[in-house]
Parts: sequence; C-alpha cells; structure tokens
Amino acid sequence: MTILGLDYGEKKIGVAKSAGSLAVTFCIIQNDKVLFQKIKEICEQQNIEKIVVGVPYPHSGNASDQQKKSEQFVKDLKQELSIDVVAEDERMSSQMAQKLGVGLKRGEEDDAIAAMLVLQSYLDKHT
Repeated sequence: MTILGLDYGEKKIGVAKSAGSLAVTFCIIQNDKVLFQKIKEICEQQNIEKIVVGVPYPHSGNASDQQKKSEQFVKDLKQELSIDVVAEDERMSSQMAQKLGVGLKRGEEDDAIAAMLVLQSYLDKHT
C-alpha cells in the first residue's frame, strides 16, 4: 500500500510518500485554490491508497488554531477525495524537520521533512 503524508500549512503543504515501511520526502505544494486538484493528481499518479495528515495536538489538551485548521483540512480532504484520510499527531515534527534540514536554507525542505516524519510515525505504528 502506498501512503501519502501531508504536513499542512497555510502557505505550503509538505508531501511525503511511503516506500515500503519507510517514508521519503516527495515535494512541497502551494496551499492555493487548486490544492485539492494537485493532491488528487499526486494520488492518481503515485497510486496512493491512503493519506496521513499531521495534526498538532497540544500537550495542554486545548485546541490551537493550527490544530483546528489541520482538522478542517482533514475533513475537506475526506469530502474532496475518495481515499481513506487519517490524522496523525505531529507534535514536534516541524522542529525536528528544522534540525534534520541543517545546511538547507530555512524552510527550504522543512515542510516535506515534517511530512516524512509524520508519515514515518504512522508507518511505525501500523506496519
């Protein structure tokens, strides 16, 4: 099963995909009015069977604005695509992505690396 991992952001979406039991970075796409069409095309071209979206669940239990936006994105994806979409806790993935991206310009690959970390977390639990 090929799975797509997404790291939702208001401007950019980091994308990763599974390669067996490993997650690899794939691309970064702009969060614009054709976002769902872009995701649909990626899913068709890569034979994606499931999408995992990172949602930042806060330690305090109080929903943050980013959590609400990410959860809405999950709902919208479920409505727009005929693919199984699940949420995965992404706490700390962005900070870890920045550490892994040492040597890159800030933000250059952070989103795709964050998507890879979210997807790898999911794969580790489910494979």
